[in-house]
Amino acid sequence: MRSTLLCLAISACLFIDVAPKKITAMKPVQLKYGALAIDKNNVYKFGWSNNCNSLADAERLAIKNCNESGGDGVVVLAYSGKGCAIYRVGSDRNFAWAVGETLEIADGKAKKAANARFGKVPEYFVWSCNTESKGDPIRVYTSPEFKPAK
Repeated sequence: MRSTLLCLAISACLFIDVAPKKITAMKPVQLKYGALAIDKNNVYKFGWSNNCNSLADAERLAIKNCNESGGDGVVVLAYSGKGCAIYRVGSDRNFAWAVGETLEIADGKAKKAANARFGKVPEYFVWSCNTESKGDPIRVYTSPEFKPAK
C-alpha cells in the first residue's frame, strides 16, 4: 500500500508543470521631491511642484509656476518622500507652511505654527502631495528667514 501511494505521488509529480517561469523585476519606486515658491512682494503669488525626480527639478518647477502666476518666486520649502505640504495665507498676509504624512497632518502643523506666530489661523490654503514616492515625508529645508516685503 505504501509503495502504491509512493508510485502515485511520483507519477503525479511527473505531470506537474515545473518549467521555470520568467520573473520580471518590479521597477523600484524612487524618491520624489516637491517644493513651494512664494513671491516676497506678494504672498498671494506662489507656485508648487510635486512628484519631481530631483530636488533641483522641484525647485525649478515651483519657481516657474510662481513666476507664471505673476510673481517672482523664492523657494521657501522643499520636501521629499510620500506626503503632503500645505501653505496657508490670510487676508492680513499672515502665513505658514508645513509638511506631513497626510494633508490633514500637514494642515494641523501649519495651523499650529500660524497660531503661534500670529495668534490666528490663516483662512486660505493650497497644498501639494507627492503621490508617486516611497518613504516618509521629509522636510528637506524650509526658509525661516523668509520675510515678505511690507
